[in-house]
Amino acid sequence: MRRDPSTPAAAASSGITLFCIPHAGGSAAYYSPLASLFPRTVRVSAVELPGRGRRCREPLAKDMSAMVADLDACIRPAAQGGPYALFGHSLGAMLAYLCTVRAFEQGTRLPETLFLSACPPPSESGMFFPGGRPPLSREEVWQHVVALGGVPEEIQASPDFRAYLEPVLHADFSALRAWRPGALPAIPVPIVLLLGNGDKVTAGAGDGWASLTTAGFARHVFDGGHFYVHDHGPALAALILQSLEVAR
Repeated sequence: MRRDPSTPAAAASSGITLFCIPHAGGSAAYYSPLASLFPRTVRVSAVELPGRGRRCREPLAKDMSAMVADLDACIRPAAQGGPYALFGHSLGAMLAYLCTVRAFEQGTRLPETLFLSACPPPSESGMFFPGGRPPLSREEVWQHVVALGGVPEEIQASPDFRAYLEPVLHADFSALRAWRPGALPAIPVPIVLLLGNGDKVTAGAGDGWASLTTAGFARHVFDGGHFYVHDHGPALAALILQSLEVAR
């Protein structure tokens, strides 16, 4: 099975496909280290959202609905061919949940498990922003993401990388800022919530995710901040594998 997370999604011939959705400003390449930690029975397919990575020439999505529709189009063909699970980090976690809601409402195949990382529940989505107030300018968005640890030092020091990344970050946060969740259904898919104990985004968040599933809820906390994933790849991969075995 291919391990390249930049490869378009395709149905796995055996085992299960784990689709990974990146955070705001992130690309499929973010999941390269994590992808290498899984056995061949799990095909890791990192989804590339428009306007970044190998899709950098495409227009950025303007709102959450457009992001969800694009995500659904990316994973639906492969998802219909065999069992799959979704892992999303931060904004990617919210998109993973909304994509699952879309599949549930349309009667298409649902994921075995939904892994939601570093993400407050929809009812508390304002926690994505410092003090509950959305950053407005590109500079505010940039400083917010830097403070969360989402921009490596080498990129912070590169004007070219910053010029590339800023519009992507601003578009993603603008879509999130304009989003109004409304009433959302509880889905018949197990939810596994993954958090960092020092994450400012999810600190103080309630158990809202538990009420959005009818198939079981689990919560796991790692040492670290919003991007705890960097330091806990092996433990995270092991937890995902264990959860998938239970789900199946």
